[in-house]
Amino acid sequence: MPGRGGARTARVTVVLFALLLLGSGGLALSVAGTSQPPAAASPAMLPLDAGTQGVSTSSVGTTDILGSDRDAGVPVDDSDPPVVTDLESVHAKGVTGEGVRVGVVGTAFDRNADAIDGAVVAAHDVTANRPAFEQAANARHDTAVAEVVHSTAPDAGLVLVELGPNPSLREYRSAMQWLVSQDVDVVVDSGSYFPRSATTAEGFANATDRTVKEGVVVVTSAGNLGNRHWSGTAREPGWVTFGGDGAEANPLGGGQVAGDVSLRLHADRSADARLYLYRRHASQSDTVVAKADASDGVAAIDATVPEGTYYVAVRVAGDVERTNLTLYAPSHDLDYAVATGSVPETTGTGAMTVGAAAADGSIRTDSSREGVTLVAPGRATTSVGELEGTSAAAPYVAGSVALLQASAGVDAAEGRRILLATADREGDVARIDLEAALEQARTLNASAESRANATASNASSSSNASSTNQLAVP
Repeated sequence: MPGRGGARTARVTVVLFALLLLGSGGLALSVAGTSQPPAAASPAMLPLDAGTQGVSTSSVGTTDILGSDRDAGVPVDDSDPPVVTDLESVHAKGVTGEGVRVGVVGTAFDRNADAIDGAVVAAHDVTANRPAFEQAANARHDTAVAEVVHSTAPDAGLVLVELGPNPSLREYRSAMQWLVSQDVDVVVDSGSYFPRSATTAEGFANATDRTVKEGVVVVTSAGNLGNRHWSGTAREPGWVTFGGDGAEANPLGGGQVAGDVSLRLHADRSADARLYLYRRHASQSDTVVAKADASDGVAAIDATVPEGTYYVAVRVAGDVERTNLTLYAPSHDLDYAVATGSVPETTGTGAMTVGAAAADGSIRTDSSREGVTLVAPGRATTSVGELEGTSAAAPYVAGSVALLQASAGVDAAEGRRILLATADREGDVARIDLEAALEQARTLNASAESRANATASNASSSSNASSTNQLAVP
């Protein structure tokens, strides 16, 4: 049985422990800092083959991919103000995104919401026969995302594409292809995806990169996984330790958990690994409630659990020399978390990946990082409530790209370059400075017009001189 670990942080009122175990038989974990020594494990205490204990397997587990994480679990941080750029003064100068089409990828949208009324120029649902009640239940988050784009670039046309809550790779590819067919200039996706295989993850990333190659700026949220991600290396068979204190169990959040629990363990494709979710009991042995072997580089658990305290452990077996491991818990904080490298592996390399900034300009602790292109304000006030984290930051950047393209006629590559060149930098954090970007775009545009006029004037002078010379010949 895995040993029990104490919590390091408690940002939300849920707890999850992620354990990866391999093999069967009596195994024991230890956790530093606990006053209770690990109990001796036995087959009865580790019912590895007994099935689940008091849980139901989520239907999500049978699909190609876990539903996109729409940031519903991100706590509101009142110290972070809404988007602070003086957009009114920008818009007053006629910079409104007119003529630019922005594609918004989401689970579902309220296409008739007052906040985006008149801005939607096209919409498409890639799923078939989706119940109306399901669509309405999932519309709040992505309607808010579309509203942030519209607030930033009010005259840009919104092109909405709905994926449903559990999109397959085929559906995601179809969505991106449809957006390209609609001549969008920018695409924003504020969802994070957690496939059940490395091949599927690569497919999502490739679909994004193919869209970029079509000349479209693709903006994606980095994800709010700064406290929901762990990575490390196993160098020998057995339980994997999560921290320098030797902890072999990784609690999430320090409280009670009830409802949906999802875990993804990424391992080297050749690794012999298994992922387990445990429930802790005060008066009896802890029980395994879900388990998964790594297949095609990913071990995946999706379960619905009754209220209780849960944890996970990681174990590798076989000829282990150096096995790289990455653990994601999309809806629960991990007590032992590593923020570095927490951008989901479905993110394409060609996308602008956006992290969330705190009020002081630093990257928020819950924001994913490493591989982040820009950070932007991580909170926006919308008609459906406060939009938090990278879900708020990404549509702000997408709207900013639309303003650049409309005001200066820059192409995708030039717009991206300007945003990066004018960003406020502190260490490895580059925070968007929209007004500086617009000023540089206007300067470049004026210089280009001046050069064009000069070239036209020179050409005209040369032509006149040639005509004069021709007339002078006897």
